[in-house]
Amino acid sequence: MPRLPTLPFLSVPSKSPSSFSLPRLSKRGRILDNKADDPAGPVNLFKPYHDVPEQIVYNMKNPWRVSYANSTSTSWAYYEVSDPVVETRTEPYKTYADQVLEKPNWYIHFHIAVRSDQPEDYEKRAMKIVQSAEKWCLGNLSLLVHLFVARAAICDDEELIWTVALFAQRVCYYFEDFQDNMYATFLAQLERTLTGTFLACWDQDCPRSLARLPYVEHQTEDYLASSLNLAKFMGALVKYGVLTTAEIKPCVRLLVHQPTYTEHLKAIRDILAYGQDDFWRKASNDDVSGLLEALNEAASSAEEVSVHSQEELQGDDNDDDTCTVTSPSESSPEPASAVTGTAIYEEILELVDRYSQAVSF
Repeated sequence: MPRLPTLPFLSVPSKSPSSFSLPRLSKRGRILDNKADDPAGPVNLFKPYHDVPEQIVYNMKNPWRVSYANSTSTSWAYYEVSDPVVETRTEPYKTYADQVLEKPNWYIHFHIAVRSDQPEDYEKRAMKIVQSAEKWCLGNLSLLVHLFVARAAICDDEELIWTVALFAQRVCYYFEDFQDNMYATFLAQLERTLTGTFLACWDQDCPRSLARLPYVEHQTEDYLASSLNLAKFMGALVKYGVLTTAEIKPCVRLLVHQPTYTEHLKAIRDILAYGQDDFWRKASNDDVSGLLEALNEAASSAEEVSVHSQEELQGDDNDDDTCTVTSPSESSPEPASAVTGTAIYEEILELVDRYSQAVSF
């Protein structure tokens, strides 16, 4: 039986390697000849979250919710959850962190404004974004909210956080004036996404929180820094009137209930410091005293938890822990350069006293 000649899978004319090129494809995957052009034109793509810690992106896409009792309560008391929320979504972080999207035409205005230190840029760029909203779908509004939260999370300077918050205020202002039908939706999505992301980072009941994830030096440090930035961003939005104290009160209540880590106290301090006296604008004397009472009770209970945790760490050769445990009432000596829980706790009390006294009840 004669043998058939064998041919390579892809037959290529004998040309030098540098002259060979793959066929051009259209957006729908069709082969284009050298004379034809893709009717849809080139697509401008970007990765909106490539600089954001993967955990932050995942939390932002899957915001955490506290119980109904804790989200609606007017007191500072925290209600234990009898039936913890079960995590239902298990997609890996990189599903979102490496997401590639088509860049909307308004993104250039957002990109410039959140990096600018010129107030006139905020006004001009906010107006451009809102004017383009006439042709938006709901996905554009969600993307804008996510970009605000993501940008605030990676700010490495205090002034940049104020910049993002101020630009968010100007966007809200122009939505209210020129796109009233989208104004309420934007505010609701911003509040729900920001507080839900924050709670996912800090609530110990959430399997994605700082307290539950295994410690990996660079990942955990970036995750922690971004989580603290969200606390500052929330406080700044309260200062600028974008969010209300009532909307972020569940976040503060959660931190007051779980101050077993120094970082929880830092987050409380950042919210109060950035919110300034606007945090107490509608507060009563009972509200202020209620927070102080809750803080004192939490500080006392945190000491016992911290001492127990310190004993466990000393007896364990493996130092892969999630966060540095430091209670606000710790009596063990530390280096002068270290920021202790006691020092942060005293700062919190000073902030409460300063801003509550500045507001007439």
